[in-house]
Amino acid sequence: MDATFEVVQGGVPGQRFLLTEGERRVIGRANDSDFQLLDRGVSRHHAVVYFDREQVVVEDLGSSNGTYVNGQRVKRSIVNAGDLVRIGLAALRVHSGISIPDVPTPRPVDDELLDREAAAFATRVRKHLDIERSFILSPPRDDELAGLRRAHRNLAALYRLSSDIHAAQDTRTLFTHVVDILRESLDADAVALILATSGGGTSLAALKVRENTASESFSISNSVVEDVVSTAVSTLVHDTGIHSAPAGASIIAQQIRSIICAPVVAGGATLGAVYADSRRNNRVFDEVDLELITAAGKQAGLAIQRARLFRDMENLFFSSIRALSSAVDAKDRYTRGHSERVTAYAVRLARHIGLDEQEVETVQLAGLLHDIGKIAVPESILNKPGPLVDEEYALVKEHPSRGAEIVSTIKSPNIPAVVQGVLHHHERWDGSGYPDGLKGFDTPLTARILSLADAFDAMTSDRPYRRGYSIEHAVSLIGEAGGTQFDTELAGHFLELYYAGRLELPSRKAAQYDTSRITLDGEENGR
Repeated sequence: MDATFEVVQGGVPGQRFLLTEGERRVIGRANDSDFQLLDRGVSRHHAVVYFDREQVVVEDLGSSNGTYVNGQRVKRSIVNAGDLVRIGLAALRVHSGISIPDVPTPRPVDDELLDREAAAFATRVRKHLDIERSFILSPPRDDELAGLRRAHRNLAALYRLSSDIHAAQDTRTLFTHVVDILRESLDADAVALILATSGGGTSLAALKVRENTASESFSISNSVVEDVVSTAVSTLVHDTGIHSAPAGASIIAQQIRSIICAPVVAGGATLGAVYADSRRNNRVFDEVDLELITAAGKQAGLAIQRARLFRDMENLFFSSIRALSSAVDAKDRYTRGHSERVTAYAVRLARHIGLDEQEVETVQLAGLLHDIGKIAVPESILNKPGPLVDEEYALVKEHPSRGAEIVSTIKSPNIPAVVQGVLHHHERWDGSGYPDGLKGFDTPLTARILSLADAFDAMTSDRPYRRGYSIEHAVSLIGEAGGTQFDTELAGHFLELYYAGRLELPSRKAAQYDTSRITLDGEENGR
């Protein structure tokens, strides 16, 4: 007694497997399988077929994607001539005997039936994946050369991802690295990183699409993403074209064929999801792809958590610095808020001339701390209603050096640059400033920016013996002092900010006062 299994879809159509009474034949992808099916979704040892009391039996061997007989998932089932057995995406027709009749079988191959049965298989594979025990640390399936190459590519992708996200200076760069590397490694049409919001929704953090494709036209499957974020379970949709469930509007409109999506997790919390799909390139994802994107989601989650902790520490640091600068400003009742305003002007100028974010942060810190050395200057001098005598002015001129000494005790990578800004913010372009009489470009850029911002705020601030200039008049004087007190180019850029309407601060009221006694120096009358 014999039976023949004929491949009618997937695999190699027309391929035949013979089962003889008394035999047990394993169907799977592995080289040691009796009936080898090299098709997507087929496990290494997927199912076994054998005779039991003159009846052919199909028994699933704990495969990932299941075994189906005439559209029904089975653990063990008797099959008859004409039945359709689905193994992964491959469909096998059962025939009795060795030969295959030329006449139509009792159950002819029906495309609609095949699609319905494929739909049962194509239902989402949702798995809690243990990355440490996945393909990444195990030999590739079937020990095939192609499997080795694929495992190598995936390991290389994870190594690149790990290196890049740990070197990223900010979350925007981190997100870009994640989607860029996964898009290339998965050969996907679109890869997105989505973050969970505090209100229970999601927001798109980064999107990478295939080259020569407009990203504006892309949308993702929100239903898949929301499911992954809410359950923290990785999801694989093999082929949406044969999915049994109604397709979402985005899937239909975008002609999405296959989807993988994994949670971005860290510390037991779901921070978002990383999503990939294929559209027009006939790419159908499998569980190896799902393992790769799940590992990427775990790495991204740890990196995001680290970035958020760093941000919280940075916010605490800046809050402490602001409190310290405010305490110094409070010593002089006429200059309260001075350091914050100088910082605001300096940061706007720094961004206007194209400094990167790390350089802008240096300017910000130096702005907040530029007068910290005045903590050593007696309040009686800072609040004196008239001009200072030489001895008093000499004490005030020590504040940049005192401030640099204080700031140098702070442990932070960019503090050396901040120290230089604090130390030299009273140098002048023509070399007549203090403490070192530096000239031109010998003065660090941060200090040149602060010198201009400091003088502008001093000119527009009220003092006990006079009122401040109007913004318009102060700006004109800065333009005139380019090349003597200020860097000519920076003075020009500062005027550009004024004409663009970007010098007004919410807390600064414009005033039109007679300011005949005011000087250009930020240390007006010695302070």
